[in-house]
Amino acid sequence: MEYVGANQVFAAAYISVIVWSGFSFGKIAHLTGCIGLFFAEVVCKDHIFAKTVHVEGDDGVDQMYKDRSGKMLDDMVDRLTTNYTYFLREQEHFDILRQFIFPELFEKRQFRNITIWCAGCSTGEECYTLAMALEEYREKANLNFHMKILATDISEEVLEQARRAVYSAREWKRIPERWRGKYCQTVDSKNFQIHEKIKYNIRFQKQNLMAPCMKQEQFDLILCRNVMIYFDKAAKERLIKQLEKSLNPGGYLLIGHAELLSRDETELESVYPAVYKKTV
Repeated sequence: MEYVGANQVFAAAYISVIVWSGFSFGKIAHLTGCIGLFFAEVVCKDHIFAKTVHVEGDDGVDQMYKDRSGKMLDDMVDRLTTNYTYFLREQEHFDILRQFIFPELFEKRQFRNITIWCAGCSTGEECYTLAMALEEYREKANLNFHMKILATDISEEVLEQARRAVYSAREWKRIPERWRGKYCQTVDSKNFQIHEKIKYNIRFQKQNLMAPCMKQEQFDLILCRNVMIYFDKAAKERLIKQLEKSLNPGGYLLIGHAELLSRDETELESVYPAVYKKTV
């Protein structure tokens, strides 16, 4: 993501409140008063952002307040949210999946689809890593199963990048050599692409994790890693409850290693570092 200046970093913290609260920009600005409006105005007056969303003059906040389409807020989210990720991030998790969780899930669910949710998927590296790991496990174990991966993010811009699945050559070295020939293909000297057979099982969808769900889907495995570190206590508690409800009995939740949950924060059982299981 392009650097937007020190003031925008502070503004991003405020916008995060808007993004993950489920409220509209106008309502949050009204509730938080001059402090919130100051941070929002800092962003709106940034010349790069103003050019991107066509802000005219000094009335950017007023324009965003009146924008019922939500387009300006979406553009601001795309501009400010953190989308840092890479292939095989926190590799210990993928070792645990391969050695312990995959065998258990597939033994119990061998006659139906395996359902997975990657929450906060960003530009797709995490869900593609997971899909490649699953495909490798299926091939080695000679299993015939179907997997469905839902990958969600609040930013439409990063979702479009994830759907294209084209990555720069510097990411190539992060992918295990044994995966490169089977699951990736070269686009040109500077880029490579994830193979269609890996992309086929992934559905990308825009979702605000703090917004009410119209339909409660159930999953055998949820990855919500390095997302809650941006939440306050109340928002974190709300998200944990949603994730718990979204897990099938016997399902697993993986979070970031910097986001460990105490016994008071979840009804799930801690089974591995930053890995929790729904036992009831």
